[in-house]
Amino acid sequence: MARVLPAIEAIIARLAAGAGPREMEQAGRALSSLTRTLRELNGLLAQHGIRPADDDPVPENIDDFRNELARRIRVLIAQKEAERQAEQEASPDRGGDGAAPPGEAKPAET
Repeated sequence: MARVLPAIEAIIARLAAGAGPREMEQAGRALSSLTRTLRELNGLLAQHGIRPADDDPVPENIDDFRNELARRIRVLIAQKEAERQAEQEASPDRGGDGAAPPGEAKPAET
């Protein structure tokens, strides 16, 4: 199936580019053959109980989907904040403005 769909797309693109009567007839025959092949493949898959992979499944419960998405976003935000915090703590000037972090006194200059 992975080869059939690109072949169909190529034929359609060739037709869209402007084909003469002979090319249109050849493309029609090719599309007919490819369509028959797809039907046969789908029949074989159905016989063996094989379902094609669903690349974009619809969630069964939209609220559960939204909650899980929100949870994952919160985790990503927390990870980025932790990384930023770790970088600031590891930097020699602790933030770049010379100010001491809250709760710490700025070192005296000599």
